Amino acid sequence: MSTTLVTRGETPQLNNTAVVQGEVLIDTISFTFDSRLFFDFVEKTFDKEFEQFEQIDDEQAASYMTSFLLCRLPSLHKLVCGVGEIKGGRNFFKKRIDLVSGFVTFGGNNTVRVKGRDLSQVSEKVQVYVDGNGCKLIDFQQLFNDLSSFEIPPKIARCDVAFDDHEGAFLGVRDIKELAEEGAFKICSPPALEFIDDMGSNKGCTLYVGKRGSGKLLRIYEKGKQLGDKSSPWVRWEVEFKSKDRVVPLDILINPAEYISAAYPPCDFISKAKIVIKTVAREVDISLNHLMRWAKIQYGRLINLLVEMGAQPEDIIEKLIAKQGFPKRLQPKIRSYLNA
Repeated sequence: MSTTLVTRGETPQLNNTAVVQGEVLIDTISFTFDSRLFFDFVEKTFDKEFEQFEQIDDEQAASYMTSFLLCRLPSLHKLVCGVGEIKGGRNFFKKRIDLVSGFVTFGGNNTVRVKGRDLSQVSEKVQVYVDGNGCKLIDFQQLFNDLSSFEIPPKIARCDVAFDDHEGAFLGVRDIKELAEEGAFKICSPPALEFIDDMGSNKGCTLYVGKRGSGKLLRIYEKGKQLGDKSSPWVRWEVEFKSKDRVVPLDILINPAEYISAAYPPCDFISKAKIVIKTVAREVDISLNHLMRWAKIQYGRLINLLVEMGAQPEDIIEKLIAKQGFPKRLQPKIRSYLNA
């Protein structure tokens, strides 16, 4: 029998795909968008022309960014309080404006670097990060509509989707740990496992499935106990989706249950409908290996000659490297692969 599945920011309603009772919610959201959208807005609204954030003083930047957020992202209006003060950046951005629960960062991120080497100049990005408390104030259908209206597609950098079993109707964390050790979470290969035991203190146990730095990490923990209620049966299943090696679609904002239920086999009780976020790393690696093989056939002897004539490897790279861009076959996926 289908039961009500509640998603924060929406009116509770009957979801025909739901098979269990509980609450599915988005607990953290972070996305980036092209700064050209911001500069176009400033030019049309304030009759000012800029190409980089370094050209705008902090007071103006704060005012313009606040106006942009209120106009182009009205779904975030409860998080924007007046004109924010410019502060030090985060996440490799130079400048930051704090929101009620989260922040907006921008500036100084227009260079793609691999192993410390600057490869190409790219358009600057703006990042919006909203934490769990801020997500309670967002209508995610409206946020989806806002981002879908952007002329240059935005990119979700991180989205945490959680399912709350408030009554503890399903397996406890220790039982799930045993299933994990038996291989229940295996998809292609066994994922990394980490268990934090409260040693009987009733402060709450936590099971981690996957690696913290990867594109998908599952946390299953005793939420109620961690909030201080030692007798609480509340267990939370939370998947942290990141854009590393994958593209997280905007659709996750309005259909979170389908994505968390497909994350690992034991999550499939959350929803009958499932949407798998596929990784792009393997496809990119295969294409790279193919291109490298042909580059060696076509230009390997030339490079041998240059080395024989005394050229240093870094000099050869400097002479052969293109000013910008990547191979056409990789362009749709390379940004996610590099986690740009």
